[in-house]
Amino acid sequence: GADRASAVAQFYLVDSKGLVTTARADGDRLPAHKVPFARTDVDAATSATLTTLLDVVRHVRPTALIGLSGIGGAFDEAVVRETKAHCAKPIIFALSNPTSKAEVTAADAYAWTDYSCVYASGSPFADVAHGGTVFAPSQANNLYIFPAVGFGATLAMAKVVSDELLLAAVEALAAATTDDELAAGRCYPHLDRIRDASLAVSAAVVDRARTTGIAQADDLPTGGAADTLAFVRRHAYVPEYVSRDDANSAHRDALARKASVRTALRAAGAGGGGG
Repeated sequence: GADRASAVAQFYLVDSKGLVTTARADGDRLPAHKVPFARTDVDAATSATLTTLLDVVRHVRPTALIGLSGIGGAFDEAVVRETKAHCAKPIIFALSNPTSKAEVTAADAYAWTDYSCVYASGSPFADVAHGGTVFAPSQANNLYIFPAVGFGATLAMAKVVSDELLLAAVEALAAATTDDELAAGRCYPHLDRIRDASLAVSAAVVDRARTTGIAQADDLPTGGAADTLAFVRRHAYVPEYVSRDDANSAHRDALARKASVRTALRAAGAGGGGG
């Protein structure tokens, strides 16, 4: 993969004043979280012309728009169509919540890219039908990763939640997304399959913790992916609720077993005293 500097260089951060650069009037007073992404390859004259998102899109010709602004409609028609003009299949992630804050709706994103974009959002949007095809927007939510990572790290008794564990989780989630789901425009497994996807992610985390030496549990399987998945599945909570009659019956059985054990212990004690 790319080194950190090369990866960061692929991002063009845009705020309320336009493209974030070190040559901007406030370039020496940027908040700490913006500094790593401030462009150093844009001079002051050019920076002064890049004051809107549309300006930046025209200048950069990005392949992806990632919205974290909290500004509903920030990805307007002009911005989206300009992005599509330079990329056959743009990635458009409108990640701000709630729905009213989404940078662009699924319906508009699809329509303005001639139904060619890869779309995901922070809030849920309904499927979009066009020309006999149904496009299924994905909800880019941490429910796909965080619970499963936590469960896997707990089972492995990981010393730390390392970058390697998160990478394993991402790879497992991608692998859990089926060809049919991808063909429908989904970036992630359907929520109907969230349990199986989560178990796969947890298993990947457990295995990566073991192979990278940060696992402290001594009972982790070493027989391969199938064994690790079975191990995780055995430890997973299953929210299956029994009826009141079944619960009462199980309770009576448990009390009977407890009484039987007490009787056996008393009998053993009595027998021991007479030996």
